[in-house]
Amino acid sequence: MSYTAAGFSLFTMFQGYLGAEAEKQGHLAQADEFDLMAVQTDITRKFNWQQRNARTKQLQINTLQSGMDKAAMAGIQGHKTTENIRADIGGSGVALGGGTANEVIANQHIQNANTQLAIMQGTEQRMDSIFQNAVAVNKMEDFKANMAISNYKRKAARSRKTAETAFMMGMFNAFSSAVSTYKATGGDFSTDSFADYKDTIFYDDPYSGWYDTWDHGTHYPHKAGPLPGQDNSYLRGSLIL
Repeated sequence: MSYTAAGFSLFTMFQGYLGAEAEKQGHLAQADEFDLMAVQTDITRKFNWQQRNARTKQLQINTLQSGMDKAAMAGIQGHKTTENIRADIGGSGVALGGGTANEVIANQHIQNANTQLAIMQGTEQRMDSIFQNAVAVNKMEDFKANMAISNYKRKAARSRKTAETAFMMGMFNAFSSAVSTYKATGGDFSTDSFADYKDTIFYDDPYSGWYDTWDHGTHYPHKAGPLPGQDNSYLRGSLIL
């Protein structure tokens, strides 16, 4: 086993882990952004709904006031017309109590009332049209907002799923890169090289650049055996790295 190769391999795997985690966090942040956009869309939808309703109510009030003013003016005009008819009849010498005179005046009053009624009915229709238009706009905007919210939620869910998948793929790539680095730096997965180690206590591959020299008082490569005066027979057949 090469400790140098193992070190480079672990470092490579750690780098791969950092990259996988960063990509995962990026997708999760994107999912959170989509969630925020969904919330903002819903808040905007409600705000616009309230504003449209307020404008609709004010427009209805203005329309009603305009209709009432027109009806009042029609009533005044009708009253003037009635009085003019009354004056014309009186000036002609016809008795106002007569049937024909009263019928003419009564017909004028009815005409005046019909004119005012028509004005108010038209006003009511315009107010209802304003209301129905606001309802239609609200429904259309609600539909658009709900579609946008659903789209954002789907994107958020997809981003979270992608985050998990990307992390798993990143870790797989990190492991593969670590194996490649281990082999490229002299690491060996073969167990054949351990055949000569069975009868030793401490031994390391002299080509790895690392040597086990502890408890021997020496700092050069060696193949360690039993220490003088020490029975190490119980360690035979074992390998300590």
